[in-house]
Amino acid sequence: MKTDLHITMGEFGHFLKLRVFGASHAPEIGMELENMPKGFQVDMDALQAFLERRAPGRDDLSTQRHEADKPDFHSGIINGTTTGETIKAVIQNTDCRPQDYSQTRTIPRPGHADYTQWLQRGRIPSGGGNHSGRMTAPLCIAGGLCLQWLQARGITVTSKLLSAGGNTTSPEEAIRKAREEGDSVGGVIEITVDGLPAGLGGALFEGVEYHLSSAIFAIPGVKGFEIGDGFALAGMHGSQSNDPFAVEDGRIVTKSNHAGGLLGGITTGMPVVFRIAMKPTPSIYKKQDSVDLHTMQNAVCETTGRHDPCIARRAMPVAEALTAFVFADMILADEASHPRICLTLTEESLEEDLAVLRKHLPFVDMCELRTDCLKEDQFGQIAEFPAKARIPVILTCRRPLDGGQWHGTEEERTILLKTALSSDSPPFTYVDFEEDFRIASLEAIARQRGTKIIRSLHDFSGPVTNLVERATALKGTSDDIPKIACMVHHCSELDRIFQETADFTTFPHIICAMGEIGQASRILAGRTHSMLTFVSPQGKMQAIGHFTPEILVERYGLRHLTSRTALYAVTGWPLEHSRSPELNNEAFFAEAQNAIMVPLPSETAEELLHCAETLGIRGIAVTIPHKKAMLPLMSSVSPEASAIGAVNTVIRTVSGWHGANTDISGFRNALLQFLGVDSLAGKKVSILGAGGAATAVAYVIAQLHGEACIFNKTLAKAEALARQYHFRAAPLATESLDLLAQYNDVIIQATSVGLSSGENNGDDPIPFYEFQGTEALYDLIYSPLETPVMTRARKAGCPTENGLSMLIEQAKEQRRLYNARNA
Repeated sequence: MKTDLHITMGEFGHFLKLRVFGASHAPEIGMELENMPKGFQVDMDALQAFLERRAPGRDDLSTQRHEADKPDFHSGIINGTTTGETIKAVIQNTDCRPQDYSQTRTIPRPGHADYTQWLQRGRIPSGGGNHSGRMTAPLCIAGGLCLQWLQARGITVTSKLLSAGGNTTSPEEAIRKAREEGDSVGGVIEITVDGLPAGLGGALFEGVEYHLSSAIFAIPGVKGFEIGDGFALAGMHGSQSNDPFAVEDGRIVTKSNHAGGLLGGITTGMPVVFRIAMKPTPSIYKKQDSVDLHTMQNAVCETTGRHDPCIARRAMPVAEALTAFVFADMILADEASHPRICLTLTEESLEEDLAVLRKHLPFVDMCELRTDCLKEDQFGQIAEFPAKARIPVILTCRRPLDGGQWHGTEEERTILLKTALSSDSPPFTYVDFEEDFRIASLEAIARQRGTKIIRSLHDFSGPVTNLVERATALKGTSDDIPKIACMVHHCSELDRIFQETADFTTFPHIICAMGEIGQASRILAGRTHSMLTFVSPQGKMQAIGHFTPEILVERYGLRHLTSRTALYAVTGWPLEHSRSPELNNEAFFAEAQNAIMVPLPSETAEELLHCAETLGIRGIAVTIPHKKAMLPLMSSVSPEASAIGAVNTVIRTVSGWHGANTDISGFRNALLQFLGVDSLAGKKVSILGAGGAATAVAYVIAQLHGEACIFNKTLAKAEALARQYHFRAAPLATESLDLLAQYNDVIIQATSVGLSSGENNGDDPIPFYEFQGTEALYDLIYSPLETPVMTRARKAGCPTENGLSMLIEQAKEQRRLYNARNA
């Protein structure tokens, strides 16, 4: 909580929240830091050593004011461990001399904030007040904690003094000379950040440069900031300044680093390098022209007191501190904004696992090493894997009853895990122990090494109910992270999982709904507040609902999903052939809409609508077999949907669900583009099929003034549809060959025959018909892209088209309706 006892200087940070209070000559200064991760072990000696680098009076080139700068932690850290509460630290000012500033209370020091503070407050504070460089000490407390947190993740922040007073060969000599002359000099500091993950940051106000420069300019005396080659880039050609890309050890790197490790405000994985320019210390011992603010007359300013001849030297740790704070804040904010993408590795050797990891590395944040899949000769090298992976790793050895491949004894499994956890190599970030696998010695080793325990429960038979209670029981009184993975067979079961976990933010956890119906829980893991979502390479673990990392990032935009992202869904049963998410999400991206379409397969329309209510779905693309079933469930329907008795588009409105049909406009636009006409007047059309798709087709053909015959295996259905538009009807069989030959200007294939690939007459709805080369064939199927009947027609010289063009056109109309109705 924000203190009520001190005036603070605002708040900085997005996830971490930093407040600084006090003044140069106040009794104390300090800081409050919110949201520092719980359970982090702080090296207090290292923190004090870091503060000593900034502290005054430590050598002859700094001010002779001597402060201990030893922080007293009032809250947030107990016995060197962060508690998760607000960290409050206070430093006592013990060597301030307000008397040294008596004359400057009406005569502002040139170059100092005396005058501007007088404008705001009507007085000049002693020693610079809260604008003093003294206020960087609390910054170093917060930044020092962040430095240690980053170091535990393999990220380092270093600085060096490039020049002072323009002297690049011997900066200290320039400082010493200025001190002897009663003057001061400025300096240039370079900061380098190594080990940052690629992909951190964003555009405009989310860019690293924006956050970093905002923090750095909080340091009193900073007047310049440049990243990479900075201002020198203005004098280069693109061929000189561009950093060529290359692959090195499975990672994408740049051969040079003129950009300073940032492109488009996003980290590239290369070192982030930037420089800051510090002005000369304003307080110097030479006489300077000023004014007396009391008499409003010209005056001479003669400064006494104790001052640094070059503030750049002691600003170096401050720059490191604020840099560490910015990147810790950005990493924590990024991790809080969306679940981590965890790649499950199930190869037989560690080298193969590393190869798979390298292949998918740009799209994952961490990985799970499934040691139960390894050959026995690999066991002795498991402990070395985290160092080679260089990202957080979960150590897992899964038994068959939990979906794994471990066939050794429990004693052997315990030995394997103990050996891997107790090595001197860099530790695993997490280890997965099943709910009934509780070995106190193993848990002690893990906790001693800083490895967090995931306590898992797997149910491959069906859903787990009372998820929050079950997760709480798994966690117990420990800091273990509960994981519950269960199979779902119905959309209603998935719906219940989302309902039960909607407000589940009490502690970190992992929730996975397995199976095809559970895939939405992988994409929308943020809705269950799951800390991660699992992915696997193509063909691996798809049966339990895994996507590939590329699909999760590229198609479903997981790294950009937030609570403000508009959700849309596609439904049907089954849903394996739908390309709606792929096409719509690509369009959402191209149109810069913060929206995503997810697959929600459901056996019934009623279950689907209930789940859509739970998730706040704004629109639904409906496929077979729910197009007719949706109609009576709508609060309102469009004339087109009413006319053909089918809904393919459902839209949330203030008065309930609205049903529309874009198959009509989608097919119309696609057909006219394919034929290159604007009317079907004078053309005879064969419609193959009499189901839902054929109903939309017949509606369009009638609108376009075409003459049609409907062919269907069940003649009665063909006749019923034909009567609506005064078309002819015939059985879809050899006996109708002559009639098909009469209505062959355009042949529209609207049955499901042909969904399987290959030239197989069993997948051809009209194997008895010989194409003449004059027919135009439009097949509504788009997977495969060419059906057997299309292959025959193409070989005969006929123009052909598949249903992808219709899908694209009807999806455009759906998005238009979504935006119009949701506006």
